[in-house]
Amino acid sequence: MSTIPSGAESAVAPWNEIESLVGRRFVSEWLEISDEARTHFDKASYLDHTESPFDPAGYPEGLVEGFHLLALLDHLVGQVSYVEADAWTGWNYGLDRVRFTSPVTSSDRVRVAGEITQLQPRTDGYLVTYDCVMELEGAERPAMVATWKALWSVDEEDEA
Repeated sequence: MSTIPSGAESAVAPWNEIESLVGRRFVSEWLEISDEARTHFDKASYLDHTESPFDPAGYPEGLVEGFHLLALLDHLVGQVSYVEADAWTGWNYGLDRVRFTSPVTSSDRVRVAGEITQLQPRTDGYLVTYDCVMELEGAERPAMVATWKALWSVDEEDEA
């Protein structure tokens, strides 16, 4: 089982009460994006080998790539939104809408606030829809907004 971080709000329920999660809000803990993490992401995603046609002089120092912010959704939301079951899994199903609304730089702190807006029963579990807002500490506008979907399933034999 996961432990809810201090200061976070969760959307958690037992598998047999999963439908109670619709409409539930969640807020993750704050996460500082270090320059080291940004550098590791750039290396892992081969961005450090990509020549950009843009002049970096017009961009803030230590700018965090949008795909890095997307990758943080799984970490931040996964801490505060899940089911209580011994053998459950969640798979990234995709994104319906993403907008990067404010630049984020290394040393900035972000968190995700959101709501589970829909659960669609599937033969293999539930398709969960999240409306997510990645807040940027001290900023009026969020860093990112996204509608994200994940497929949750549980090994029914393990839950019996």
